[in-house]
Amino acid sequence: MRIETLKALTGASLLNTPAITSFYNPVFDANKVKRGDLFFAYEYDDIPKAVENGAYGIIVDRVVEILDSEIAWLRVDELKTASKKLLRYHLEEHEKQFYYVDCLGFELLEQMVTDKNIVFLRSGINDLAKIFGEKQVFICCDRSFLNSFTKDISYITQLPQEYTPLPGTLFESSFIYDNRYYQKVAIPPFFVDKLVSLIDFAKGSNMAYNVEKLHYSSYFYPQFCDRNLQSVEFGKSSRVLIFSDEFDAIKDYCDKHLGYLKVLYLEDFANLEQLYEQLQESFDYAVIAGVRRTVLDSPPFLRPSASATLF
Repeated sequence: MRIETLKALTGASLLNTPAITSFYNPVFDANKVKRGDLFFAYEYDDIPKAVENGAYGIIVDRVVEILDSEIAWLRVDELKTASKKLLRYHLEEHEKQFYYVDCLGFELLEQMVTDKNIVFLRSGINDLAKIFGEKQVFICCDRSFLNSFTKDISYITQLPQEYTPLPGTLFESSFIYDNRYYQKVAIPPFFVDKLVSLIDFAKGSNMAYNVEKLHYSSYFYPQFCDRNLQSVEFGKSSRVLIFSDEFDAIKDYCDKHLGYLKVLYLEDFANLEQLYEQLQESFDYAVIAGVRRTVLDSPPFLRPSASATLF
Protein backbone atom coordinates (compact mmCIF):
# COMPACT_ATOMS: atom_id res chain seq x y z
CA MET A 1 0.00 0.00 0.00
CA ARG A 2 1.30 3.43 -0.92
CA ILE A 3 1.65 6.13 1.72
CA GLU A 4 -0.79 8.39 -0.11
CA THR A 5 -3.43 5.64 -0.12
CA LEU A 6 -2.97 5.07 3.60
CA LYS A 7 -3.32 8.80 4.28
CA ALA A 8 -6.51 8.99 2.24
CA LEU A 9 -8.05 5.97 3.98
CA THR A 10 -7.19 6.84 7.58
CA GLY A 11 -6.80 10.63 7.57
CA ALA A 12 -3.20 10.21 8.77
CA SER A 13 -0.69 13.05 8.67
CA LEU A 14 2.84 12.31 7.56
CA LEU A 15 5.29 13.53 10.21
CA ASN A 16 8.48 13.34 8.17
CA THR A 17 9.82 12.99 4.63
CA PRO A 18 10.73 9.29 4.39
CA ALA A 19 12.79 7.48 1.79
CA ILE A 20 10.17 4.72 1.43
CA THR A 21 6.89 5.19 -0.47
CA SER A 22 4.82 2.10 0.44
CA PHE A 23 4.27 -0.68 2.96
CA TYR A 24 3.34 -4.35 2.96
CA ASN A 25 1.20 -5.61 5.87
CA PRO A 26 -0.32 -3.78 8.85
CA VAL A 27 0.99 -5.36 12.06
CA PHE A 28 -0.07 -4.79 15.68
CA ASP A 29 2.60 -6.84 17.47
CA ALA A 30 6.19 -5.53 17.23
CA ASN A 31 7.57 -9.06 17.58
CA LYS A 32 5.75 -10.07 14.37
CA VAL A 33 6.94 -7.12 12.30
CA LYS A 34 8.88 -8.05 9.16
CA ARG A 35 10.78 -5.89 6.77
CA GLY A 36 8.38 -3.60 4.92
CA ASP A 37 5.46 -3.81 7.39
CA LEU A 38 3.41 -0.95 8.85
CA PHE A 39 3.36 -1.02 12.65
CA PHE A 40 0.31 0.26 14.53
CA ALA A 41 1.87 1.48 17.78
CA TYR A 42 -0.75 0.56 20.37
CA GLU A 43 2.19 -0.19 22.68
CA TYR A 44 4.54 2.76 22.43
CA ASP A 45 7.34 0.99 24.26
CA ASP A 46 7.43 -1.50 21.38
CA ILE A 47 8.25 1.07 18.70
CA PRO A 48 12.05 0.53 18.92
CA LYS A 49 11.50 -3.22 18.45
CA ALA A 50 9.30 -2.63 15.40
CA VAL A 51 11.95 -0.35 13.87
CA GLU A 52 14.64 -2.91 14.63
CA ASN A 53 12.59 -5.64 12.93
CA GLY A 54 12.36 -3.63 9.72
CA ALA A 55 9.09 -1.71 9.83
CA TYR A 56 8.74 0.69 6.91
CA GLY A 57 6.13 2.75 8.73
CA ILE A 58 5.03 3.59 12.27
CA ILE A 59 1.52 4.92 12.84
CA VAL A 60 0.76 6.65 16.15
CA ASP A 61 -1.90 8.82 17.77
CA ARG A 62 0.35 10.99 19.92
CA VAL A 63 3.66 12.81 19.77
CA VAL A 64 6.62 10.43 19.60
CA GLU A 65 10.31 10.63 18.88
CA ILE A 66 11.22 9.84 15.27
CA LEU A 67 13.86 7.15 15.69
CA ASP A 68 14.58 6.57 11.99
CA SER A 69 13.90 9.29 9.43
CA GLU A 70 14.26 6.83 6.52
CA ILE A 71 10.93 5.18 7.32
CA ALA A 72 7.47 6.80 7.43
CA TRP A 73 6.01 8.17 10.64
CA LEU A 74 2.28 8.93 10.56
CA ARG A 75 -0.16 10.27 13.12
CA VAL A 76 -3.91 9.74 13.36
CA ASP A 77 -6.50 10.96 15.83
CA GLU A 78 -7.23 7.49 17.18
CA LEU A 79 -5.47 4.22 16.33
CA LYS A 80 -8.45 1.90 16.69
CA THR A 81 -10.57 4.01 14.33
CA ALA A 82 -7.75 4.14 11.80
CA SER A 83 -7.29 0.36 12.09
CA LYS A 84 -10.95 -0.26 11.27
CA LYS A 85 -10.87 2.12 8.30
CA LEU A 86 -7.89 0.24 6.91
CA LEU A 87 -9.61 -3.07 7.64
CA ARG A 88 -12.68 -2.05 5.61
CA TYR A 89 -10.38 -1.39 2.66
CA HIS A 90 -8.66 -4.75 3.22
CA LEU A 91 -12.00 -6.57 3.19
CA GLU A 92 -12.92 -5.03 -0.16
CA GLU A 93 -9.92 -6.84 -1.66
CA HIS A 94 -10.06 -10.07 0.36
CA GLU A 95 -13.09 -12.34 0.60
CA LYS A 96 -13.72 -13.32 4.21
CA GLN A 97 -16.68 -14.80 6.07
CA PHE A 98 -17.90 -13.47 9.41
CA TYR A 99 -20.36 -15.33 11.65
CA TYR A 100 -22.17 -13.91 14.67
CA VAL A 101 -23.36 -16.17 17.50
CA ASP A 102 -24.54 -15.43 21.03
CA CYS A 103 -22.03 -15.63 23.88
CA LEU A 104 -22.92 -19.12 25.10
CA GLY A 105 -22.86 -20.47 21.54
CA PHE A 106 -19.49 -18.79 21.06
CA GLU A 107 -18.00 -20.51 24.12
CA LEU A 108 -19.32 -23.92 23.06
CA LEU A 109 -18.07 -23.55 19.48
CA GLU A 110 -14.69 -22.23 20.60
CA GLN A 111 -14.22 -25.32 22.76
CA MET A 112 -15.41 -27.94 20.29
CA VAL A 113 -14.30 -26.65 16.86
CA THR A 114 -10.90 -28.13 16.03
CA ASP A 115 -10.65 -26.66 12.53
CA LYS A 116 -7.47 -24.54 12.47
CA ASN A 117 -8.91 -22.43 9.65
CA ILE A 118 -11.58 -20.99 11.95
CA VAL A 119 -10.69 -17.88 13.97
CA PHE A 120 -12.63 -16.86 17.07
CA LEU A 121 -12.87 -13.12 17.65
CA ARG A 122 -13.81 -11.14 20.71
CA SER A 123 -13.35 -7.41 20.35
CA GLY A 124 -9.76 -6.54 21.19
CA ILE A 125 -6.95 -5.05 19.17
CA ASN A 126 -5.39 -8.47 18.68
CA ASP A 127 -8.63 -9.61 17.07
CA LEU A 128 -8.40 -6.84 14.48
CA ALA A 129 -4.87 -8.01 13.70
CA LYS A 130 -6.10 -11.57 13.11
CA ILE A 131 -8.47 -10.41 10.38
CA PHE A 132 -5.60 -8.93 8.37
CA GLY A 133 -4.03 -12.41 8.29
CA GLU A 134 -4.54 -15.26 5.85
CA LYS A 135 -7.50 -16.95 7.61
CA GLN A 136 -10.88 -16.48 5.95
CA VAL A 137 -13.57 -17.63 8.40
CA PHE A 138 -14.27 -15.81 11.67
CA ILE A 139 -16.77 -16.36 14.48
CA CYS A 140 -17.60 -13.57 16.92
CA CYS A 141 -20.06 -12.92 19.77
CA ASP A 142 -19.80 -9.11 19.66
CA ARG A 143 -22.18 -7.81 17.01
CA SER A 144 -21.20 -4.15 17.48
CA PHE A 145 -17.55 -5.07 16.95
CA LEU A 146 -18.36 -6.78 13.65
CA ASN A 147 -20.64 -3.92 12.55
CA SER A 148 -17.81 -1.46 13.10
CA PHE A 149 -15.96 -2.74 10.03
CA THR A 150 -18.33 -4.94 7.99
CA LYS A 151 -22.00 -5.42 7.17
CA ASP A 152 -21.42 -8.81 5.57
CA ILE A 153 -22.32 -10.90 8.62
CA SER A 154 -23.93 -14.35 8.71
CA TYR A 155 -25.95 -15.27 11.78
CA ILE A 156 -25.58 -18.75 13.20
CA THR A 157 -29.15 -19.91 13.54
CA GLN A 158 -29.84 -22.20 16.46
CA LEU A 159 -32.98 -23.95 15.29
CA PRO A 160 -34.30 -26.88 17.36
CA GLN A 161 -33.07 -30.24 16.14
CA GLU A 162 -34.52 -33.64 16.98
CA TYR A 163 -32.38 -35.72 19.30
CA THR A 164 -32.90 -38.43 21.91
CA PRO A 165 -31.99 -37.45 25.48
CA LEU A 166 -30.56 -40.22 27.66
CA PRO A 167 -30.32 -40.48 31.46
CA GLY A 168 -27.74 -38.10 32.85
CA THR A 169 -27.10 -35.66 35.67
CA LEU A 170 -27.10 -31.92 36.19
CA PHE A 171 -23.37 -31.97 35.41
CA GLU A 172 -23.16 -34.35 32.45
CA SER A 173 -25.49 -35.04 29.53
CA SER A 174 -25.84 -38.02 27.22
CA PHE A 175 -27.91 -38.05 24.04
CA ILE A 176 -28.23 -39.50 20.55
CA TYR A 177 -28.21 -37.17 17.59
CA ASP A 178 -27.96 -38.01 13.90
CA ASN A 179 -27.34 -41.69 14.72
CA ARG A 180 -24.39 -40.85 16.96
CA TYR A 181 -24.16 -41.50 20.69
CA TYR A 182 -22.77 -38.64 22.78
CA GLN A 183 -21.88 -39.88 26.26
CA LYS A 184 -21.31 -37.82 29.42
CA VAL A 185 -20.76 -34.50 27.68
CA ALA A 186 -19.63 -31.84 30.17
CA ILE A 187 -22.70 -29.61 29.89
CA PRO A 188 -25.97 -29.44 31.85
CA PRO A 189 -29.08 -30.92 30.18
CA PHE A 190 -30.59 -27.48 29.49
CA PHE A 191 -27.67 -26.65 27.15
CA VAL A 192 -28.14 -29.74 24.96
CA ASP A 193 -30.68 -28.06 22.63
CA LYS A 194 -28.15 -25.33 21.87
CA LEU A 195 -25.28 -27.80 21.53
CA VAL A 196 -27.17 -29.96 19.03
CA SER A 197 -27.99 -26.92 16.90
CA LEU A 198 -24.28 -25.95 16.92
CA ILE A 199 -23.27 -29.48 15.93
CA ASP A 200 -25.70 -29.16 13.03
CA PHE A 201 -24.13 -25.82 12.05
CA ALA A 202 -20.57 -27.17 12.24
CA LYS A 203 -21.45 -30.21 10.14
CA GLY A 204 -23.31 -28.12 7.59
CA SER A 205 -20.34 -25.74 7.32
CA ASN A 206 -17.81 -28.59 7.02
CA MET A 207 -16.02 -27.49 10.19
CA ALA A 208 -14.02 -30.11 12.06
CA TYR A 209 -15.24 -30.45 15.64
CA ASN A 210 -14.97 -32.70 18.69
CA VAL A 211 -17.71 -32.56 21.33
CA GLU A 212 -15.48 -34.45 23.76
CA LYS A 213 -13.37 -31.29 24.06
CA LEU A 214 -16.21 -29.44 25.79
CA HIS A 215 -15.52 -28.39 29.36
CA TYR A 216 -17.28 -26.29 31.97
CA SER A 217 -17.27 -22.58 31.30
CA SER A 218 -18.30 -19.24 32.73
CA TYR A 219 -21.96 -20.06 31.98
CA PHE A 220 -21.99 -23.21 34.08
CA TYR A 221 -19.16 -24.33 36.31
CA PRO A 222 -19.72 -26.93 39.07
CA GLN A 223 -17.06 -27.07 41.77
CA PHE A 224 -17.25 -29.86 44.32
CA CYS A 225 -16.14 -28.74 47.76
CA ASP A 226 -15.72 -29.96 51.32
CA ARG A 227 -17.52 -28.61 54.38
CA ASN A 228 -14.95 -25.80 54.63
CA LEU A 229 -15.71 -24.71 51.04
CA GLN A 230 -12.31 -25.94 49.87
CA SER A 231 -12.22 -27.37 46.35
CA VAL A 232 -12.05 -31.13 45.88
CA GLU A 233 -11.94 -33.31 42.76
CA PHE A 234 -15.04 -33.75 40.63
CA GLY A 235 -17.46 -36.17 42.28
CA LYS A 236 -15.46 -36.43 45.52
CA SER A 237 -18.05 -34.66 47.65
CA SER A 238 -21.81 -34.37 48.00
CA ARG A 239 -21.54 -30.57 48.24
CA VAL A 240 -21.31 -28.58 45.03
CA LEU A 241 -20.89 -24.89 44.28
CA ILE A 242 -22.44 -24.12 40.88
CA PHE A 243 -21.35 -20.86 39.27
CA SER A 244 -24.10 -19.97 36.80
CA ASP A 245 -26.73 -17.34 36.03
CA GLU A 246 -29.15 -20.04 34.82
CA PHE A 247 -31.26 -20.03 38.01
CA ASP A 248 -34.55 -20.89 36.32
CA ALA A 249 -33.17 -23.80 34.32
CA ILE A 250 -31.26 -25.25 37.28
CA LYS A 251 -34.24 -24.84 39.61
CA ASP A 252 -36.52 -26.53 37.11
CA TYR A 253 -34.12 -29.49 36.81
CA CYS A 254 -33.65 -29.80 40.56
CA ASP A 255 -37.37 -29.58 41.25
CA LYS A 256 -38.07 -32.36 38.75
CA HIS A 257 -35.17 -34.70 39.50
CA LEU A 258 -33.46 -33.72 42.76
CA GLY A 259 -36.26 -32.59 45.05
CA TYR A 260 -34.62 -34.38 47.98
CA LEU A 261 -31.59 -32.05 47.88
CA LYS A 262 -31.22 -28.71 49.62
CA VAL A 263 -30.32 -26.12 47.00
CA LEU A 264 -29.32 -22.53 47.76
CA TYR A 265 -29.75 -19.84 45.08
CA LEU A 266 -27.42 -16.92 45.80
CA GLU A 267 -27.23 -13.72 43.82
CA ASP A 268 -28.03 -10.98 46.31
CA PHE A 269 -24.71 -10.39 48.08
CA ALA A 270 -22.77 -7.15 48.42
CA ASN A 271 -19.28 -8.67 48.43
CA LEU A 272 -17.40 -11.95 48.68
CA GLU A 273 -17.31 -11.78 52.47
CA GLN A 274 -21.11 -11.74 52.54
CA LEU A 275 -21.27 -14.58 50.00
CA TYR A 276 -18.91 -16.60 52.17
CA GLU A 277 -21.16 -16.04 55.18
CA GLN A 278 -24.25 -17.13 53.22
CA LEU A 279 -22.46 -20.34 52.28
CA GLN A 280 -22.04 -21.26 55.94
CA GLU A 281 -25.63 -22.48 55.79
CA SER A 282 -26.01 -26.20 55.15
CA PHE A 283 -26.61 -27.17 51.52
CA ASP A 284 -26.13 -29.85 48.92
CA TYR A 285 -25.93 -27.53 45.91
CA ALA A 286 -25.33 -23.78 46.05
CA VAL A 287 -26.03 -21.96 42.79
CA ILE A 288 -24.13 -18.68 42.68
CA ALA A 289 -24.75 -15.94 40.12
CA GLY A 290 -22.67 -12.88 39.31
CA VAL A 291 -19.21 -14.30 40.04
CA ARG A 292 -16.95 -16.95 38.56
CA ARG A 293 -15.23 -19.96 40.03
CA THR A 294 -12.01 -17.96 40.43
CA VAL A 295 -13.45 -16.31 43.57
CA LEU A 296 -12.44 -19.51 45.37
CA ASP A 297 -8.82 -18.54 44.80
CA SER A 298 -9.14 -15.28 46.72
CA PRO A 299 -10.08 -14.20 50.25
CA PRO A 300 -12.22 -15.03 52.10
CA PHE A 301 -12.42 -18.45 50.41
CA LEU A 302 -8.70 -19.02 50.18
CA ARG A 303 -7.54 -20.68 53.36
CA PRO A 304 -4.02 -21.92 54.17
CA SER A 305 -3.81 -25.68 54.33
CA ALA A 306 -3.37 -27.09 57.81
CA SER A 307 0.18 -28.32 58.33
CA ALA A 308 0.59 -31.94 59.39
CA THR A 309 2.08 -32.48 62.84
CA LEU A 310 3.04 -35.43 65.01
CA PHE A 311 0.22 -34.64 67.47
